[in-house]
Amino acid sequence: MRRFLVGAAFFALCTATVVAQEADTATGRILALKICAACHVVMPAQESPPSFKGPLQPPSFQDIADKPTTTAQSLQVFLSSTHSSIKLSGTMPNPELNARETRDIISFILSLRARP
Repeated sequence: MRRFLVGAAFFALCTATVVAQEADTATGRILALKICAACHVVMPAQESPPSFKGPLQPPSFQDIADKPTTTAQSLQVFLSSTHSSIKLSGTMPNPELNARETRDIISFILSLRARP
């Protein structure tokens, strides 16, 4: 039983490492500018400002990155399980990202986090 648990823990660690390595920050930036920039400030120097005209301004990616509660897991949960309906005014539409796009955008957002 102990061998099984050690093996399972090792497999989980290796899998998590591979998934983290697969994320491409540069591709995430390109995707974010293409998919998210209509509503969010993705980068401070983005060429076109967001065109979203709603009652609430969506947070910038910098603001999202700097929140103490923002983690890869919290972004994964948010991007894959919320805003599935655009019927409610002011809600974010589902961006319909595949798993790789989600990982890349998460990597980009986390790369914006201020370094101590």
